[in-house]
Amino acid sequence: MNIYCISDIHGRFDEFMAMLELIQFDGKQDKLYVLGDMIDWGPKSVEVMRYCMENQDYVTTLMGNHEWMMIQFFKEAITDVRNNYHPWMRNGGKKTLAQLNYKVTRVVRQRLLGWVKTLPYFEEAEINGRKFYLCHSYPYTDTGRKEHDEETAVWRRVAGEENPLHANGYGNDIILVAGHTPTKYEYYFPPDEKEPYLISNTSASQKIMIDCCAKLIGNQKLDKYDTARLACIRLNDYEEFYVGKQQNNKTETSSAL
Repeated sequence: MNIYCISDIHGRFDEFMAMLELIQFDGKQDKLYVLGDMIDWGPKSVEVMRYCMENQDYVTTLMGNHEWMMIQFFKEAITDVRNNYHPWMRNGGKKTLAQLNYKVTRVVRQRLLGWVKTLPYFEEAEINGRKFYLCHSYPYTDTGRKEHDEETAVWRRVAGEENPLHANGYGNDIILVAGHTPTKYEYYFPPDEKEPYLISNTSASQKIMIDCCAKLIGNQKLDKYDTARLACIRLNDYEEFYVGKQQNNKTETSSAL
């Protein structure tokens, strides 16, 4: 069985489908972990959510900060897309809200929101004798303050060489896999805007960061050199896969080992 991790799809459903084709994903024998941030910024957040929800036999989805913001938005009973002051609206949520309001039925919307509320904040896996801790941004720490702990898990960034698992009772043999922080921003700022985003696999700290900024695919204003990509890693052998900007209706794909 092959185990794959992907993160921060951000509504890029077409690129997501291209990635599954690139890795030759087979739901009958493979497993996919989506490490949060299915939604926002991109044009097809609802399609990404529906795919993940409807294929839970082989897709495990974790809570990301964008799903967390969406839940807070509806918890506060805000329904107006023009509410520009809510954090979700200021972080790419307008497109997602419009889709939920106008492109699906109320029943489907409630199913999607109900499912998102149940998403776990982390998963643990073991492949070929290696132990992995999978999360969106930061390991979940139970301090007894549930809302604070959940918010920290989806927002706090893992900085530089840090692997917080090593200081929290997990020992030094567990590998952290996370998204949230675009990989070019992890070690230096500002990043080289001409260099492509690549998965950061740091053996010294046993940490793999996989957010290659798919939300900026095709955004010439913020990514004029087309460096943003959707990334995926196969945990069995650490092979990396990338789907980049679409040109002439063809998605650029590549893999690296």
